[in-house]
Formats: sequence, structure tokens, C-alpha cells
Amino acid sequence: MPEADNARFEVTPGTIEFDKMIFKLLEPVNDLEIENLEFNGEHFDKVQNGVYVMPAVMSENLNLFF
Repeated sequence: MPEADNARFEVTPGTIEFDKMIFKLLEPVNDLEIENLEFNGEHFDKVQNGVYVMPAVMSENLNLFF
């Protein structure tokens, strides 16, 4: 993986850049790990092969998903 793909930088919620962000794991997870991961009582939902989402923050001004 190119070094630029792992660059760290800050993006402010509510900006155009933040709206386009995608977070990716560097290591794959297995089905058991997916079942056991939870945040605020929410669990991951599979949206396609290898792609899962979970609500993290839901408010009038900000919707953030893992």
C-alpha cells in the first residue's frame, strides 16, 4: 500500500472534505469479530461483501458511521 494511503491528517466534521471521508481498516476482520463489535448498542450491518456500517453519531447536524 502506498505511504500516502496511510497519511494522517485532520478533517473537521461539517466540511465538504469530511462528507467525502471513508475510514478503512488496515487488517481484515472475521465474522466473529464483526458480531462482537458494538458501539452504543449498535452493531455492524453488512451492506455488500467486505463493507459494513454502524451508526456512531446521529444528530441534526452530524451523522457519522463506522
